[in-house]
Amino acid sequence: MTISDKEILSLIVDEGNDVTYLSDIENYKLYFVNRKGLEILGNPDMDEWYGKPCYEVLQNRTSPCPFCTNHLLREDSFYEWNFYNEHMKRNFAKRGTIVNFNGRKTRMEFAIDVTEICDMEKKLKQELEVQKVLIDCALALNRESKEGDESIYAFLNIIRDYYDADRTYIYEINEEKDVFKNTYEVSRKYIKPQPAGQMEQPLSSVECLVEAFRNGQIYSISLPEEAKERESEENKILTSRKIDSLLAAPLVLEGEVLGYLGVDNAKINASAEVLLRLAPEFVINDIKKRQIWQAAKNSGYMDDLTGLGNRKKYRHMIEWLEQQYQGEFGIVTVDIDSLRNINNAYGYAWGDHMLNYVAETMTKCFGDYVYRIGDDEFVAFCLDISKERFEEEVRELQKTAKWDEQLQIAIGSSWYEGECDIDYQITVANEKMHINKLKNYKRGGAQKGIQKYRGVLADNLQREIETGRFVVYLQPQINLKNNEIGGAEALIRRLDEKGNIIFPNSFVSRYEGDEIIRYIDFFVLESVCGILKEWKDKGRQDVGIAVNFSRVTMMEDEVVEKMRSVCKRFGVEPRQITIEVTESIGMLERDTLKELLDDIQKSGFRISLDDFGSRYSDLALLSLADFNEIKLDKSLIDRLEIGGKPRVIAEYVLQMCMELKLTHSVAEGIETVSQREILKNFGCELGQGYLFDKAIPVNEFETKYLGF
Repeated sequence: MTISDKEILSLIVDEGNDVTYLSDIENYKLYFVNRKGLEILGNPDMDEWYGKPCYEVLQNRTSPCPFCTNHLLREDSFYEWNFYNEHMKRNFAKRGTIVNFNGRKTRMEFAIDVTEICDMEKKLKQELEVQKVLIDCALALNRESKEGDESIYAFLNIIRDYYDADRTYIYEINEEKDVFKNTYEVSRKYIKPQPAGQMEQPLSSVECLVEAFRNGQIYSISLPEEAKERESEENKILTSRKIDSLLAAPLVLEGEVLGYLGVDNAKINASAEVLLRLAPEFVINDIKKRQIWQAAKNSGYMDDLTGLGNRKKYRHMIEWLEQQYQGEFGIVTVDIDSLRNINNAYGYAWGDHMLNYVAETMTKCFGDYVYRIGDDEFVAFCLDISKERFEEEVRELQKTAKWDEQLQIAIGSSWYEGECDIDYQITVANEKMHINKLKNYKRGGAQKGIQKYRGVLADNLQREIETGRFVVYLQPQINLKNNEIGGAEALIRRLDEKGNIIFPNSFVSRYEGDEIIRYIDFFVLESVCGILKEWKDKGRQDVGIAVNFSRVTMMEDEVVEKMRSVCKRFGVEPRQITIEVTESIGMLERDTLKELLDDIQKSGFRISLDDFGSRYSDLALLSLADFNEIKLDKSLIDRLEIGGKPRVIAEYVLQMCMELKLTHSVAEGIETVSQREILKNFGCELGQGYLFDKAIPVNEFETKYLGF
């Protein structure tokens, strides 16, 4: 199609509302722009646009547009498309074709400005999306929740996802303290969460928020880099929490500001405040209801005497730490020595006074994360603190609550670095606490009345031992290569008044707590020495027996000398006796532990590291002594047939034993032929478990395995 200038003017109505222009297909030069187009461009003079490249004038670019549609245009038809012009900040619906203008192929384009329509469509879409989100919020808050808080967290998750925010939360006003206090929060995995109830904002430090809320306004701020350097309290709060932008909507009920709903670092829909104007209406009544409900609930989460969190609240804290907290922290366990005996000797009022004193002292050192989890047991968590600072706080606690004539406590601590489960770290702290308790008694810290009470317990236990209420059973250890007897383990059993057998898990921990387990341990050792003497007299010295010693007994002064003395009295060689120690002994100081293990071996006894692989084995223990034996824990054996990690661990432990040469291997808890064959193939030497035999009386063992 060929047209003249005059025809162009007849085809293009300069007074129309469409943007219309002509540009050369080859060199992009502009030949014509109508009034509407020039108006949008700011009415430039003709010499500012005529003959200039279209991409320069219309798109503010220095080279042809990568999205140019010249190659799509034809002379006999129109090509249509939608386009947002970044330079003009406008949306257009376009139609383009090719015409011959003054003998050159020229692009003719008609563009309808549809910006207002697009904005309206976007607004309608946003409103529809907000309506959907509001419905989701209403449904979330109306769901029944056993714990009572799940629906609030579901609501906050919906708000967070709508804004693609780092964190959403609710702060409520605590009128007594004149502060905003955080009550609920959800955050992205990479964002460190703030424990509920532990963040406070004095109202005086956030006056800008308070003023906006009183006026019923949403508070919105986006901090540029230069603003972060300012010294205002507001900026300090925002920068300390790594907040670049904040949206905060007031929670108002009957004209009273209860708190606010906050959104940190919204990445999308940041300008869509309509959701924050409507969403609080759904949550306000729910929060008021929950405040009343929480007040009643707290009565079941607080210790009546000390005001600390009780065991139930302590377990909730552990769940929160496991599921949401991602940092390192310290754990402290505290035990008041012999509280039961103190109550008996001095009265419950004095015992209660001691409990309150310990609670107050721990709270001063560790803040709000202190719990009373038993009659005389306390646990504290120390968050957001360096290991060095944590250890200083523990030393301060030891100094402040040190034992004297009226109060004696034992303290244990451990540092959690995310390498293993929290319950195990609490066990570590408990073990250290029990060791410190023993040291207290060795220093003579216990009151005379308590010592007398313990003496009564010891006398009763010794009387029971002498009257035959305790017996020793033997469980065989079988050589996996030839199925012959390779040894035995001595296990204690208690008999009740009717002669029924009571297993050690029912009484050993109690005797350890009362510090009288040593009588059981030495009774077993004496019984084993008597058995070995009889076997020697009958010509059997090739079968040894393993004996368990409590870590409590191991802490006694000159314990190894006492063990040697027992063997000497019976004329038994210590080499026939294997002393089994568990990994918990690793809680002792390294120098003390090495000295103890060396003393045991120098005296001729064999040493077995029991329960190896049960949790997080301290491989460093293997470097402290030349263990004669490593005993794989039953928990590993139980999962051998499944394969995976337990089997790999078992294989490598047994391979390590073979490479150590002097260290033998025993697997306990073997119950199936398949387990036996796997262990045999891995090179395990001895097996112990119900597949072979349970623990049986000594005479039955002798008949069955020694031919007596």
